[in-house]
Amino acid sequence: MTSPTTTAQAPQVTHAQLRPMLIDAIEAQEPALIVGRPGIGKTELALDVAAQLDADLLLSHPVVEDPTTPAGLPFRATEDRADFLPFGVLYKAIHAERLTVWMLDDLGQAPPQTQAAYMQLLLSRACNGHRLSPHVRFIACTNRRADRAAVQTILEPVKTRFLGGIYELIVSAAEWSQWAIHHDQPLELVAFARYRPNLLEEWTASADIVTSAQPRTIAAAGRAYKRLTARGADDAQMFTRLAGIAGQAFATEFCAFCRVWRDLPDLDAALAHPNTAPIPPRDNIAARWAFATAIAARATRTTAPAIVTLADRLIQDDGAELGVLMVQSSLHHSGGPKGDFAQTRAYITHCTTHQALYV
Repeated sequence: MTSPTTTAQAPQVTHAQLRPMLIDAIEAQEPALIVGRPGIGKTELALDVAAQLDADLLLSHPVVEDPTTPAGLPFRATEDRADFLPFGVLYKAIHAERLTVWMLDDLGQAPPQTQAAYMQLLLSRACNGHRLSPHVRFIACTNRRADRAAVQTILEPVKTRFLGGIYELIVSAAEWSQWAIHHDQPLELVAFARYRPNLLEEWTASADIVTSAQPRTIAAAGRAYKRLTARGADDAQMFTRLAGIAGQAFATEFCAFCRVWRDLPDLDAALAHPNTAPIPPRDNIAARWAFATAIAARATRTTAPAIVTLADRLIQDDGAELGVLMVQSSLHHSGGPKGDFAQTRAYITHCTTHQALYV
């Protein structure tokens, strides 16, 4: 009797879940490999972890290297002896004097000979008689074979060198929204990402020469949207620019959402009269998501009572998810759990009343 076949897959983790795993791997001096589709922040996460640990950073791109780069350059040492001369990043890794993260970007696209040259460095931390500094740690990134990114495979003995683990990074819309808030993305885009969270995950590789929506291109579209809005670009200009950055499907949906955003009820009136001001009706889901995000962006100690009242109205109006979103987003906009909003009596009373929603 044969056992059922299964498809091999690395454990899937979000950015927030992977961050402490990478920190642990660095502290344990064990190389780790991040796998994932293009444009989701693999390299950025590794760089952020290095910065969090106050580590120096060495960045290599094995895909454009030949085997002499990690092994050293052959040269004639004496009349009857040859040796390998370390240069570039390898030289810096040998002489590092403080914690240093050596980032191997796009490892899966590298030719087998270059991958093989890194094997000794990854495990024995030495190559051709040159030993790495004990301060050096490795993190590598690669796309998946299905991503049309010229990834054939990673050699089996190279994979076994990643004793810190091999993990597939996936996108969390909630985490991306928090990132967007703290990286000055337009509120319209934050609200749209919450309204259409699957958009961050729907990217598929294509043989056509077109772009599509993924976290990297969506963030670029957000920056372009802010610039074009400041310049007074018309709808046609906006659509064409965003379609060129993140694809026509994204531009069509996002531009339609922005029209909803422009027609939102008066936010100042909602905060001034939270018990009676109009809020978007149940059947206008896009407007409700936009309204919740826009109100949360105005969170302060002063506006907390009004925001909590509006959140309570949404919860009572069969909108518990939106009410919770409004309150949690208000925290992000006002300093987090230790910020002014979180210290107000209105917030504390709201969380106590709706304790079951925040478990």
